[in-house]
Amino acid sequence: SGHLAAHWDLMPTACELAGVPPPSGIDGISYVPLLKGDTARQQQHKYLYFELNTPNKRGVRMGDWVAVQPQTTSDDPDQDKTELYNLKDDLGQNNDLASRHPEKVAEFKKLFAEAHVPSEQFSLEAKKGKKKK
Repeated sequence: SGHLAAHWDLMPTACELAGVPPPSGIDGISYVPLLKGDTARQQQHKYLYFELNTPNKRGVRMGDWVAVQPQTTSDDPDQDKTELYNLKDDLGQNNDLASRHPEKVAEFKKLFAEAHVPSEQFSLEAKKGKKKK
């Protein structure tokens, strides 16, 4: 299947299969329709946002495209280099297309800002007194 899903989709899927409502306030989308072959009823994510704290990096997957900031030093998406890949043509992410598609990079930077939730425990900013590698 080409359906975009993430681990947070498991909870609403399991809840639907068990016949109970999922918890409120979660981002997951049940993929039960997909499991039953009803692709017309399957809801889709607009995009998937991923963030890692060690090392600090983040990414957004939307359709065939993925944008990655492999070294994130700030919550501000304009502070760090953004790489852009078309997974349909380059599944191994070997050909950075950011310089050829600045409009896509700008779109993904908006998604970085929209999706990021600041956290004292998991900051994207470089740790004070430590140099990032």
